[in-house]
Amino acid sequence: MGLDPFLTMTRVSDSVALTIYGEAVFERDASANLTVSWEDPLLTRDPAARLTRADLEGFISENVEQQRNRAGAYLCLTDPLGVLLRVQWGEGDPWAGALLATQELYAVGVLSGASASLRGDRMSLVFYRADYRFGRGSGLLQTRPSPP
Repeated sequence: MGLDPFLTMTRVSDSVALTIYGEAVFERDASANLTVSWEDPLLTRDPAARLTRADLEGFISENVEQQRNRAGAYLCLTDPLGVLLRVQWGEGDPWAGALLATQELYAVGVLSGASASLRGDRMSLVFYRADYRFGRGSGLLQTRPSPP
């Protein structure tokens, strides 16, 4: 079985999803925040369609500030148009030649870098772990769904 890494972002508010394909590097930090970097990210595999910044509209937030309370819950403050996401991904294990089990995180996504050239495109997204998202100026509080 070949490697076919993917990342799916689903908005908690309306369940609209976006999946990104392509070779990617997945990195987690001590707070379980996730950074994903792609070279030539794809919106679809067949036919191949390049992912652009415009495709991320409605899925990324700006001006994110992450806080943690005494109970251990994470709150992300964002711009008014920010969104809380359910992020699922499958990363490849090059030694086994297969995808690892799908992982999941509730988070707020931020575009941390993007470039395009004749040699290829590069894009990096950071997903800040979030149990709640509060929109500055809008007063909107989004909450992670309770586990079944």
